Amino acid sequence: NLVAVMGLKFNGRLIPQSAHVRFNGLDRARVLFNGRVVWQRIPDYLYNAGDQITEWTGGWQQKDTYMAHNDYWFGNTPGAVSGLNGQLTINADNMKAYMPYDGQLYQGVLVSTVKQIDLTHISGLTAIFTASEMWGGGYASMGVTQSFENKYQPISATGGVCSRISFNTAGPHSVTLDTTQLTGLYFVCFTTCVDNGAKLSTYLQNIKVS
Repeated sequence: NLVAVMGLKFNGRLIPQSAHVRFNGLDRARVLFNGRVVWQRIPDYLYNAGDQITEWTGGWQQKDTYMAHNDYWFGNTPGAVSGLNGQLTINADNMKAYMPYDGQLYQGVLVSTVKQIDLTHISGLTAIFTASEMWGGGYASMGVTQSFENKYQPISATGGVCSRISFNTAGPHSVTLDTTQLTGLYFVCFTTCVDNGAKLSTYLQNIKVS
């Protein structure tokens, strides 16, 4: 028997959101009980070629800080070490991050889910992106955090974790974050950044869930 009590149970076993529920031979993305959604399968993507998967993410937005290449928060707060936020453009089929060359030593763009996402049954997140206008190359981070900080401090101070790569070609490139040890609610975020006064444009194609 299927039982809906703060989730979905089958024969007394709680069905995780990473599982598949089939009814009449068809795979179902959600289960309703008395008109209320009690179970919803984790999507294959959190962003995919323009689709922001808003039912899960709440949409995507740029924050006034970013995860720098040294695992610190860089923001616009004046201080000994601070970064300048680049420009985000949400296009029909990608999210473009642009960091112009304007004499700033550090620049970056962080895009984040509007809503927090439960990572308990998610084992990994992989971002695919391409790049152009590379004056000196750049860095990309796939990350999660419980909050954001607009001052220079370790991302771990906000519950942040990220995986990072460096690149100097157009790509496509991928960066994967292992989330198997994480449980509970996190904002999911993707960052590209530069240092040494470089210039860069990146184009986020998708974020795959595993």
